[in-house]
Formats: sequence, structure tokens, C-alpha cells
Amino acid sequence: EAVRALRQAGVPADDARAGEVARRWMAQLQQDTGGDPRLLLKLDRMHAGEPAMQASIGIEPALRDYVLAAFNETRVRLFEPYLTPAERAYLRANYAAHAARWPALVGEVRDAIEAGHGPESPVGLALARRWMALFRGYAGDDPATHARFRQAMAQEPALRESSWLDEAVLGFLRQSTAALTQA
Repeated sequence: EAVRALRQAGVPADDARAGEVARRWMAQLQQDTGGDPRLLLKLDRMHAGEPAMQASIGIEPALRDYVLAAFNETRVRLFEPYLTPAERAYLRANYAAHAARWPALVGEVRDAIEAGHGPESPVGLALARRWMALFRGYAGDDPATHARFRQAMAQEPALRESSWLDEAVLGFLRQSTAALTQA
């Protein structure tokens, strides 16, 4: 109800109050899905395709979009202190267009791990290529910029919250992207 009240009061999604409510919303959603992005995606498809479900739980598409916009804004703000002005502008212009694609890719990495594919396998390397392409979509191609993003990820624990990334996924991706750069 807090998010609905903020939206109805005209509080913009980039307001810190909306960001805090969205952060709590997403943390609860990650907890409710057991941290499995594949379940998140199933719920999202069900919600999108079932107007009756939207009505019964009271989350219409506009409210969902508001939460996502507010959550994305919190993440962008956490990255910004680590970036140059040009990098911040690029991030702001591109982050939202790419953010919604992360859960599906994280789910595919989990599928690969569960199927026994190693990080250096053809499947692992293909996932690493897609991971890097998605990342470059909002970070650009400059290795120095990538280092600043890694620094932000290391120093801002809130960037890992509600990301559906666990140590198994991160370890797999570290190894597969390292193998990719050595190939």
C-alpha cells in the first residue's frame, strides 16, 4: 500500500521515498521467490497475462512499472558516484532498457549450472558473451568504465540486493567471463 500511496500522491519514481519502498518491495519479491529468478519470470508472465490476477492482488501494470522505475533509479544512483559524468549520462540513458533482461539471463545461468555445464563449456562461454553484451548495453565498451562498475559492485552491497545473484551464479560468471577474455 505504501507504493500505491506514493504513486497516487504524484511522487515521482526518482524520488528517494519511492526508491526505498521499491527496494523493500523487490527484497520481499526475491524472498518470496526463494531467490530463483525463474520463478520471478513465471509469476511475471502469469501476472501480465491474467487481468483477473492483477485485480485480485491489486497490482496493475502501471504500479508494477512505477516500482521497477523506482528500483532502477536506486541502482543507478548507487553506481553514479563511481562514474565520470559521461559514464553517468550513458548509464542513465540505457539502464532501464536493459535491466528487465537480467533475471532471465540469471535464470539461464542457473539452468546451466544445474545441467552440469562448466563455466568454460560452450554453454558457459555463450552465457558469458550474452552477460557481457547486456552489461555493455548500459556500461559501454571502455574497460576503465567496467572497472568502475566492478568497484561499485564490490563497495555497494545494496547493488547485490534483489539481483537474484548468488555466489554460485557469480562464481560461474567470473570463471566464464575470464575464460572468454583469455580465448
